[in-house]
Amino acid sequence: MEPSKPKRGHRLLVVLLILSLAVYAAALVSESHQQSGSTLLSDTIAKINVGLTVTATHADGQVFANRSLPHDLILDQFNDWLANELTSGTGLSLSCTNCGTVGDSSANCSSPDYCGAVLLIGTSGTAPTRSDTALGAAYTPTGGAVRFPDTAKNPVSTTTALPADCNTGTTDKITGISGSQTITSSVTIQEAGLAFHGATGTPLMFHDTFTGIAVVSGDTVTVTYELDLSNSGFNNNLCYLLAGFLAGNIANNGHVQITLTNTVLGTANFYTWCGTSAGNYKIFTTSCGTTTESNYLSIGTGSTAFTTSSTGLTAQAGTYTQITGLAYASPTSFFTTTFNIGSSNTISEMGLFTKLSGAYFLMFALTFTGIAQTANVAFGMTIRMAD
Repeated sequence: MEPSKPKRGHRLLVVLLILSLAVYAAALVSESHQQSGSTLLSDTIAKINVGLTVTATHADGQVFANRSLPHDLILDQFNDWLANELTSGTGLSLSCTNCGTVGDSSANCSSPDYCGAVLLIGTSGTAPTRSDTALGAAYTPTGGAVRFPDTAKNPVSTTTALPADCNTGTTDKITGISGSQTITSSVTIQEAGLAFHGATGTPLMFHDTFTGIAVVSGDTVTVTYELDLSNSGFNNNLCYLLAGFLAGNIANNGHVQITLTNTVLGTANFYTWCGTSAGNYKIFTTSCGTTTESNYLSIGTGSTAFTTSSTGLTAQAGTYTQITGLAYASPTSFFTTTFNIGSSNTISEMGLFTKLSGAYFLMFALTFTGIAQTANVAFGMTIRMAD
């Protein structure tokens, strides 16, 4: 079934990247499709803030410029990657094989480059668009792929990642996404971004421009991102998952370990950005072994608001049902499936779960005004995610 087009103001995001400390509202939206037609619910449950700070420092350590952006543009490539990861679990096909090996001649892994999330700066002031795939004019003083080294922990040689950390609490934050670039010529820096980087490409995920910073040889430019998951529907699992994906500078044979909590409060370790496998930006199991990921929607009759520590629905109705439809119309992703329950219920909660190694892990969920559902009558449900 084709999803209805989103109305203005009904935008929802599961992972919206906006920059700085300004508030940007996002909503998870549920749709119900039954024989009598469609009912649209627009219950806003969350807002996600992403902060971007760009700082310039002289050789003596004196800070002489600072740019704090109110929002960063989320590109189609990020939304498309996340939607596919939360539907089919296919992630991105970005091999990390041999990245970080001295003398590697591959176009995107020239020495001393490494895989993972990378921070970019450039000299173009042209306003970014959602369809951007690269900076307008990337500043690459060392040649090869653009990469911000982490000054404290670079390079990573085995299993420890650049520390993109999930800080859990009433709301969750992802910190530690920061790096510095030493300037070798007189230029004006006026754009920045974040990309996922591997031997087979460097897809750009975020991009923004700002008032130019004039720098000279010996200066240092530092870029820092912070994701604020201020959302009653997003939980710790999503925070840890995103922190794993946003960890950077992984050398050959490296990986990032994350710990997730399933619906019966059991924990298990999984891995992202596995250094020797294609499709690094997806979840791996058994120390980067075979991936057995699939994603499901589930519904229930509960009305308790979800928190960052929620691991399941309050009162599940029926069974977990695998997502059967994904549609992406920039900037909105539509996750859809059809339920058929043997009893009549008033459905008032819905969640998206990732199934790994036979267990279900809640990624986000919402409550909404009840929808009457009739026993043994098939009906469709859709969660929309957008920035």
